[in-house]
Order: sequence, then C-alpha cells, then structure tokens
Amino acid sequence: HLKQLVRARMQETGERYATARRHLIGNFHHDNPDPTTRWHFPGNVPTTTALRILLTHYGVRAPHTGEPFSEAMLFGLAGGVGIGVFSFYYQKEDHASFFLAGRHQWHDDAAYLDEVLQRFGFKPTIQETAGAKAAEQQLRSALNGGPCVVWVDMAELPHRAMPKEFSGGGYHVVVAYHINDDNTALIGDLTDAPISISLADLARSRARIKKQKHRLLSLTDVSANVKLDLKSMVRSGLQRCHEVLQHPTLPGMKSNGK
Repeated sequence: HLKQLVRARMQETGERYATARRHLIGNFHHDNPDPTTRWHFPGNVPTTTALRILLTHYGVRAPHTGEPFSEAMLFGLAGGVGIGVFSFYYQKEDHASFFLAGRHQWHDDAAYLDEVLQRFGFKPTIQETAGAKAAEQQLRSALNGGPCVVWVDMAELPHRAMPKEFSGGGYHVVVAYHINDDNTALIGDLTDAPISISLADLARSRARIKKQKHRLLSLTDVSANVKLDLKSMVRSGLQRCHEVLQHPTLPGMKSNGK
C-alpha cells in the first residue's frame, strides 16, 4: 500500500511524489533482523541523518512521541540553519568552484556532531590516523560496538559517479554499518537502503582529504534510558543557531562572506 500512502501524503502536503515517498520510508519501522542496519534511514542532510541513525540504533527516542527523532527535529536541535558562500578559482587546474552552505557549523562536521551529542548527554569518540591499515583496524573495532560515522571524499565513492575533477573537495560523511567477509562494507549514504562498497574504495575515499583523513566517530556506553528535557534542548538549539549566525566560528568568515 506504499503508493496509496504516498499519494495521500502528496494530497495533504503538496509535496512531489519522490519527496513524499522519502518521508514515508524514513518514518517506517524496519523489520530487518540485522541489528546493524535495522535503523537505517534515508535523509537529506548527511550529518543530521548520520546522527539520527546513531541515536536510533542506541535506543534514543523522542520524549514527546516515543518514536525515533525526525531528521527535521534533530536538524533544529543541532543548531539549525547557518550560512556560508565561497567561490574559488584554481589557476593551475583552470577550475572554478562555488559553494553555498545552509547548515549550522557547515564547515566542521566533527564539532557539529560533538556539540549535539553532548546536548543529549553523550560523549562521542573521534579517532584519526595517518595509515590505512590502522584506519581499517580502528573501523573494525568501532563497528563491534555498532554503526559509526565515517568521513569520506564523496567524489571517491563509486555510487556517486562524480567527475574526477571533484576529487579532493567532496567533503562528506556516511554511516558505516559493518564489514563483510568478502572485503566489502555496508554503508548508509542518504539512500533508501544501505549500499555495499569495496573496502578499497572506502579506504581511498577516507584517505583523500588530508584534514579529515581516516576520521571516524563512534558512541560507547550509551544509555537509552537517559531522560531528555526536550524543551530545554530546543531552546538551546535555537540559541546556538542565533549565536553562530551573529558570531561565525570560522576564522575570516565575515570577510570571505563579502
């Protein structure tokens, strides 16, 4: 009955079919017996979707509904909107780029996740390493405790099919679920279902961008019974949004924005 549900939502909200379908799929409970992918969600904002998957996997639920937090609610709790406009021209490569950002802490996914998780009362573990072997060992160890967030270059992910000239500039995060025996990994990347990727491709994408090389974030010792003060968290998210819009945390942001 999925199509009927989609059309009903379209009539109610005025959304296009694809948008309505994405919202419905994102709100379905999963019957997948695999505990590592049971709470995979599609999404729109990579870091917020990753946050949603992690919290839901560890049993955190919205106190006002008893259901997993929506992507929209988490987006607000994490600080909401932001602003950034940058244009660059690389003379040697004869390549110009234009970047428009609209998320709080858009330039620092690690700070974004760390800040909102601490608002929930959790302390994430963030790891980095220079070597590929050590990076794989860290990933395997982290996955023993559940899904984790992995920093990658989007342009190096085969399923993204991006032009080669974007390599080195596709700042992105995905959720890693588990590593299979056939040297592949299962990841979540905003899609309706998890994606299988070779360990070699994943390793290359993790190593490509120097400032986030082999970075991953995981949660440990998470209690699903933590009591959340939603009203206070909403107020804190709004205040943080206002604060950073007034006083950007990125050095030189005001001058670059002009």
